[in-house]
Amino acid sequence: MAVLSEIRQPMKRFKDLRIGSWNVLSLYRSKSLQMLLDQLEKYCVDITCVKGMRWIGSRTIEKKNWIIFYSCANKEPKLGTGFVIHNKVKHLIMDF
Repeated sequence: MAVLSEIRQPMKRFKDLRIGSWNVLSLYRSKSLQMLLDQLEKYCVDITCVKGMRWIGSRTIEKKNWIIFYSCANKEPKLGTGFVIHNKVKHLIMDF
């Protein structure tokens, strides 16, 4: 017979961090960013690398529960890479 004080409690786990990559043809069209954010919300992804954004310049944008960091050519929308980070993990970002 076990005494209650002898029963071991399971260790608490750290929350898992979900990381993904997404290859898009372009986020240059209207509503394509919102569609991407909806999909990331659906799959519960925390950090995503997005390839082929085609946005001009280099900036940081905050949208609802997300922060978007991106960098592309300065004159025309070619290629470009970005990161979409959920607000719950933004404290992990040091610099962009």
